[in-house]
Amino acid sequence: MKAIKMRNNLDTKKGFTLIELLVVVVIIGTLAAVGTVSYNGYTLVTKRNSTIANFKTISKLVDNSFALCEIENTVKLSSSRILDCNVDNTPGGMGEVANVFMNYMLDQGFTNLYDKNGPIVIYTGSGGDKIDGRMRFDYESCSSGTKLNLWVKTHKETLKKSFYRDGWCEH
Repeated sequence: MKAIKMRNNLDTKKGFTLIELLVVVVIIGTLAAVGTVSYNGYTLVTKRNSTIANFKTISKLVDNSFALCEIENTVKLSSSRILDCNVDNTPGGMGEVANVFMNYMLDQGFTNLYDKNGPIVIYTGSGGDKIDGRMRFDYESCSSGTKLNLWVKTHKETLKKSFYRDGWCEH
């Protein structure tokens, strides 16, 4: 008789109580919330770091191209992108230079990591830009002509690099 009675007690204890299920749901919800916040933070840091790396890469390309301009009349960035080193030191000339670098960036597949559908780079003449991850070429007037600027904005900061050639704006 004892064996039968114990078996019946075991049969009635199948499954979880409502309290046990609620505790599990609360724990899973808490872990999911913490994980989502952490994941969003990690992705923002990654986007920022990659955007700054792209900015540094293009800055070095422009610097090196201008250095080559001191000994060459043209600099071949690719088979379809050639920089005219004899461009006028005017806002229009800076627009021509910016156009070569912008098209080169597009040819090479640079993308805005904050907005995959948005442009990676624009030329604004001398305007502002408020789009995260997008680079912007503009010009800046000075006493001896103009200089080319490259800007980039991340969710944390805005960076600027100015480019000169001999005879352009004084350093």
